[in-house]
Amino acid sequence: MKGKNNRFLKVFFLLIFLPVISLSAQSNLLDYQDFLNKAVFPENYETRREVQEALLAPAYTAVSTSSDIYTQISTPGMRVSFDVRKTADAFYYVFRNEKGGDFPTARRGNFIIKRDLQTGDYLQLKIFLQDDE
Repeated sequence: MKGKNNRFLKVFFLLIFLPVISLSAQSNLLDYQDFLNKAVFPENYETRREVQEALLAPAYTAVSTSSDIYTQISTPGMRVSFDVRKTADAFYYVFRNEKGGDFPTARRGNFIIKRDLQTGDYLQLKIFLQDDE
């Protein structure tokens, strides 16, 4: 009789606590999914490949590259703004990922490539890892 009661108690506790364990695991899974969604790193390699000719062009040609907005194929709906900005001694290729209909400069996954205006040498590559300057 004692063995039957022990087995009954095990089944009883399993039936009582299984839904609680399941809900707890589901809650942790949802927290994990939220973390993964926030950790997504928007990639704009397609746009960089699309404007590769401008990236490799001599400085005097590259600075006159026109601005455009590209739609990524591998990440449907994701758009990337590309433009070239010139200063007194350098110019920059700026790749800005869309966020809420806008293209902020300080956006996770954005690229800024700096080149010397006179020599065309590549001076710096900046990749934003967070939505923060």
